[in-house]
Amino acid sequence: MKKFSKNEHDVFQLLGQLEYELSDKRGLFGKKVDIDKCYRLTVDIMEVLPECITQAQAILLDKENVLKNADNVAQNMIKEAEARIASMLDRANLTRLAELESQKIINDTYQKCDKIMFSTKQHVQDIFENTEQYLVNLTSNIQASKQELKDNM
Repeated sequence: MKKFSKNEHDVFQLLGQLEYELSDKRGLFGKKVDIDKCYRLTVDIMEVLPECITQAQAILLDKENVLKNADNVAQNMIKEAEARIASMLDRANLTRLAELESQKIINDTYQKCDKIMFSTKQHVQDIFENTEQYLVNLTSNIQASKQELKDNM
């Protein structure tokens, strides 16, 4: 189950209050829509929403850092493998063994690098999809609330 941040929880709570206010029983003797309350709730949502959007933007900015970090790790692994290869090649009586071992190390390193890059890209993709779905749902709820408010005016 997805755990919501405080801001997300606040937005959903405010949207719930707005929905309740707009959908409660109406009629001659029923409760009338409190336009001022609906307006205050809309203002409260607009105050909390930019913080949620800022958090989503921070995730997008962190994507670059995650990819750069993965690239640095991969480059360091390649440098380490190359250093090991150079050390092995310095030994004349182990030249052939060093060539075979170095190729294995390089292949293993590229495989590890590929796994790291794939894992990082998949993680970033998952973050994007979750953020996109959250924002789509939030936008849909706000539009529906605005339409209901407009319809009840």
